[in-house]
This record gives sequence, structure tokens and C-alpha cells, in this order.
Amino acid sequence: HLNYRDAEGALGVFGAIGRANEGSSSSADDVVFAGGLEGQYYCKAWTLRAQVGYLDSDAADSEDNDLIEDAGFIDIGADYYPSSKLKLSGTVGYLDGATSASESANDVDQWHWVLGAEYLFGKSVPVSTYIEYHGQATSEHDGGEGDLDTDAHAVNVGVRFYFGGGGDLMKADREGAGMTSPDLIAWPRYDLDSRSR
Repeated sequence: HLNYRDAEGALGVFGAIGRANEGSSSSADDVVFAGGLEGQYYCKAWTLRAQVGYLDSDAADSEDNDLIEDAGFIDIGADYYPSSKLKLSGTVGYLDGATSASESANDVDQWHWVLGAEYLFGKSVPVSTYIEYHGQATSEHDGGEGDLDTDAHAVNVGVRFYFGGGGDLMKADREGAGMTSPDLIAWPRYDLDSRSR
């Protein structure tokens, strides 16, 4: 993340790179990268945020595996701070791209959403605990074989350490080192030879 912040909000750019595991060996892991613009607006106890960007992959796939590539996406979210130690958040996003394998190229639409809560309880070292629900609905449109719809759901629970921070979640988020990373939690994997309708 590279951004400018002031008392009213933030504006910046971001980039991300990683590997999507599509098989049992490292040769089946493909590079995925994304980048774009991001912004935040601070309105009392609310933080409104958005990201818009582009996602692609190296598409070095076998005919049984393919990743999303050549995709645009947008994420819109809000954080609410009922107190300095409690944060409630929600995000919804949409992605439109394609998958590509040796047999065909298909259009992909994807909706994803996150609901979360975080509570700060540490004193000498600020530590928080959080719970997040992630959901995703993906539709692949294949002109030759028909459409394929898949859903993914996950619940994440964990702790965060705010080194050098005080006991205020809103202050830590608004004055901290970075903003929220793009929430594209899973890359669709399709077996083109054994589709289920």
C-alpha cells in the first residue's frame, strides 16, 4: 500500500502478489497478482472504504485447472466503532473476469462478502481478538457446456497484536501503516472433464 492520509480520509494505490494452490505439487501453483486504487472516508465513528482494481494470473494451467484472469473488481465496505475497543465491519465486492484452459475460455462473475467483529482487550501490549465470516458466490458461463455455480464459505478466528499502538482500534486503523488488503478469498478451480450441473 502507498497512500496519503489526513483527518478526513485516505487515498492511495495497492498491489498484491501470491500463489494459488491448485494441486498437490508446487508445479501446480500459479502466480496471481492484483493492483488498483483505494480510498477511505472518515465520518465520526464510521469509516467508509472502497477499492477498485485489476486481477490477473499467469494462466500456466493444465486443462483440468484454471484460475481467474483478466478481471476487474470493486470492493465497498464500512467499519463502525461503538467504542474504542470494539469494531464492527462489513464488505461486499464484485469481480468480472475470465478463466482460461486448453479447452475453452469462460466468463466468470464473482460476488464476495465479509462480516466481522474485533475486540481489543490487551493493556501493556494491545491485543485484539476477531471473528470474520467470508462468503463467495462464483458463476462460470461456458457457451459450450453450460453454466457452473459454486459457493465458498469460511469463518476465521484469531488475534492481532498492535505493536507500538495504543488502546484505540479506530485510531490504530486510521493512523496505522496500511489499509485493508483486497479480499478475494479463493480462486475458482474447475475440473472441465467432470462438471456437475
